[in-house]
Order: sequence, then structure tokens, then C-alpha cells
Amino acid sequence: MNIALINTNRIKPPIAPIGLEYVAETLLSAGKPVDILDLCWEDNADAAIKNFFSNNKFDLVGMTLRNTDDCAFTSRQSFVGDFADIVGKVRNDTEAMVVIGGVGFSTQPEEFLSACNADAGIWGDGEFAFLELAHRIESGQNWRILPNLIFYNGSQWIRTPSKIYPPDKLPIMRRKLIDNRRYFNEGGQAGFETKRGCTGQCIYCADPVAKGRQIRLRPPGHVADEIESLLEQGIDHLHTCDSEFNLPTAHAEDVCREMIKRKLGDKIKWYAYCTPAGFSKELAECMRRAGCVGINFGVDSGDPSMLKRLKRDFSPDDIVNSARFCRESGIA
Repeated sequence: MNIALINTNRIKPPIAPIGLEYVAETLLSAGKPVDILDLCWEDNADAAIKNFFSNNKFDLVGMTLRNTDDCAFTSRQSFVGDFADIVGKVRNDTEAMVVIGGVGFSTQPEEFLSACNADAGIWGDGEFAFLELAHRIESGQNWRILPNLIFYNGSQWIRTPSKIYPPDKLPIMRRKLIDNRRYFNEGGQAGFETKRGCTGQCIYCADPVAKGRQIRLRPPGHVADEIESLLEQGIDHLHTCDSEFNLPTAHAEDVCREMIKRKLGDKIKWYAYCTPAGFSKELAECMRRAGCVGINFGVDSGDPSMLKRLKRDFSPDDIVNSARFCRESGIA
């Protein structure tokens, strides 16, 4: 079974494809070798794709889409056209089954599949779904009944039932399958996850759509192992990829305590997204001891009625208190 994974995100400053690397490590842990084509570093993506497939024959190709657009008001650049173009070029150069996924793709999968010449998509967590897909293709079994798949049956889009995969079943992520050091040198930070999903009801947010509304926790030891592996590669500035690091608070504290126990707080600097809801002085102090130096609170508004309209579950007082606890703890 020959498997390839392609990172299509070429935006600068570069952002390491953590989701793609998690999928690759899960495949390897199950005994399935994988080749990775990282288009971020290719000056000529077309030539890189043609060369990659001219030298290799694959049975399954996975492609990731991290963002639907550049999230910038001034440019409002959509990535749909470029992504569809890359998928088309891959389709022309291989007879393998082409499957697309990623957080950006999962926000509106049918629309992306309509624009791309791919065989199917995986919405939500990709690690175990892609591995099960590879198993089925290799053994000649029907892959269309697997959960979390989207495909066109000739007359309509089929979205198979959702399945929640617990991230504590993932292998320990060593983060050595892509050039994370180069991403760090040219981008400034490395991402890491402590959990997935968000229970928030914020009316504008895509995270629950792409990652689910059920929070699934990673073991604190696995998180610390991953950070230590990145640190061994010379990467000492990191940012959480969680929706909100402090939901739930107890797990955030457990992760911090594990980092403190391993003395990581003396060696790294990391940043997080957090909600002001329930953010405490004790947690701020614990995060600072674990090496956290900055927190981005998505507060949206200081007006109670507007917060209610946005379905935010905190008050202006929570915002003020969170800022004060951070200031007192030495966190920006």
C-alpha cells in the first residue's frame, strides 16, 4: 500500500501542517509507510507535483486544506481556486484515490469537493478515518460505509455518519516527519494540541463545525512528550491549536503541571487561546510556571447585551479579571 500526503498551504509566513503530520504519524504507527510532499517550500508547485508522481506510484493520496481564505479584511483572498488547481494537477499525474481533508475543508466539505476533482473527503478528525480508509482499500473492502466520509454517488452528496475518535488513542507525536525546524526559523512558532472540540455556542465560530462540539482530551503526558520532541529539534516557542486552552480548566491545569514537573517552563515560551469564562488567578499562575508568556482572549465586545447576542458565556467583569490575573502573573 503506497500512500502519499500533500501539504497544499503555501501562504507566508509559513505555518507547519500539524494535522497532516498527525495523520502521517498515525499511519506509520500502524505499519503503513507514507511519503510527504510539502508544497510550502516549492518555488514551482506544478513541477514539484509532476516530479513527485513521476518517481512514485501511489494507491492513496491525502491532501490537506488548512484555511478557506487568508482571514484578512484588506485582501480577502480565497484559497478555493488555488486548492482546486493543485488537486486537479495531482489528479492528472496519478491513478491513486485522492482524498481531501483538513480544518478548512471540514467547514464546508461539499462545496470544496464540488470545486475539486477529488474522489472523497474526510470531515473532522482525519487520523483514524484515513487509516481505516487505507485498510479498506488495501484489503479490497467497501470503503463507502466508513464514518466521516463525503463523496458523490452520481446523483447526490453522501455524508456518512459522524464518529468521534478519542485523541488519547493517537500515538505519541514525535513531530519529525516534516521540516519543523525550518518552519520555526521562517514562521516563528510551532503548534501543538492538548484537546479537540469546543462546547461554545458563539454564533460566528467555525471551530465546532470543523472540530466538533464534544471536547476530547489528550493525555498530558503525550502533550509533554510532543513538546519535548520539538524542543530537541531546537523549537522553543509554541502556540496551542486548541479552541480554548482553559476548557475544561482541570485538564488545562493537568497539562501545566506535567510541563512543570518536566521543567519545561524554564526552557520554552508558549502562547494560548483562552476564554475569560472561568479564567482564574490560580490557572494564570500555573500557566506562567509552565512557560506560558502570552494569552489571546477572544472577547469580541465589552457590552453585555452584545455578548449575549453573540452567545458568549462571559461578562465584562470576566474580561477585566482575566486581564488583571494575567498582568499579576507576568503573562502578556
